Amino acid sequence: MSPAAPATPILDRIQPPPEAKAPQERNRDWAYIAVHVAFFIVILPLLPVFFFIALFTLVVVVPLHEVGHVVAGLLTGFSFRGITVGCFRLVRTLLGWRLTVRLKYLSRGHAHMVAARPALSDWRYGLMIAGGPLATFLLPVVAFLVPLPEHGEWVRWFVVICAAASVAQCLLPYSRVGDDGYCLLLLLRGGEEWERWKVSLMAETAPAGELDKDARARAAALSSGRAVDRLDANLLAHRAAIARGDLSEAATFLETALSLSGQVDGPLRSAVFLKAAYFKARLRRDAATARAWMTDAVPAKGVEQWQIDSTQATVLLAEGHPSEAAAKASAALESYRRETLFSPAAERSLAFFHGILDETRQVR
Repeated sequence: MSPAAPATPILDRIQPPPEAKAPQERNRDWAYIAVHVAFFIVILPLLPVFFFIALFTLVVVVPLHEVGHVVAGLLTGFSFRGITVGCFRLVRTLLGWRLTVRLKYLSRGHAHMVAARPALSDWRYGLMIAGGPLATFLLPVVAFLVPLPEHGEWVRWFVVICAAASVAQCLLPYSRVGDDGYCLLLLLRGGEEWERWKVSLMAETAPAGELDKDARARAAALSSGRAVDRLDANLLAHRAAIARGDLSEAATFLETALSLSGQVDGPLRSAVFLKAAYFKARLRRDAATARAWMTDAVPAKGVEQWQIDSTQATVLLAEGHPSEAAAKASAALESYRRETLFSPAAERSLAFFHGILDETRQVR
């Protein structure tokens, strides 16, 4: 009788992980690109006018839009964690309120809102999402209500054009998670993808076991659909199994996520490999396999530095290098406290870093 095949051949490195998909096979958001290319072609002869439109949009329209999300969110049961307008980002981290400037995100706007309590009804999410476009709609209304001299009529239409462009940009349902139009489309469709998007907000405030109780069912239900959705569901179930202390089931969900890693983009693929390295190093004490996963994961562009450092700490600890592990764990803890939005879930996660540091002291 032949021996049974291992339950997790990819995780155990018996079978190689799927090859990363080639860049030309990646799904590009052609609608998003086409709209912006057409827009720039139209405004090319009007660059001076465009400059003032862009300046007005960045200084007035984007802040008003994000404040609309914040006000609607506060009125419907969400908590305010920060706001991003252009290159300025003000957020509440575990170290308190922090203002940063990131020039590469010059045109970005984002309201950092999380569900104040789990199981908020869908209409509350819908109003929070729609709050931004609704606030932007106020601009043309105000422009037509405010009396202007006859030669100032152009100001009204200037404001209308800026507001209309902003509303169109955020409401057109591109396949881009996070855009208002796409999120509202998810809400109208309902289903698993909408539930997954809600989980990303609820996970900040829900009690540790609140979201984990149906993680296995969620992973099983996503047997078809987008690879990224199935991978995320299995990672959620993997985390839930670890919280329950069921390492066998955790390994099974992680194996499924690894089997899907060839169908997702680089940052998510690297993040899954880091999960595998951590699992093998911290929970299985398999230093050689953990190091192999760590090597495959790095460089991990698009992955938070604290995730890389904390995983490296667990691998170094499994390899018998407590001093180097302590240095990496300390760097990861500082980065996590500085960059992560404040939430009960984030505060609970601090125990993870302190656990690694305590273990390095015991080994030394």
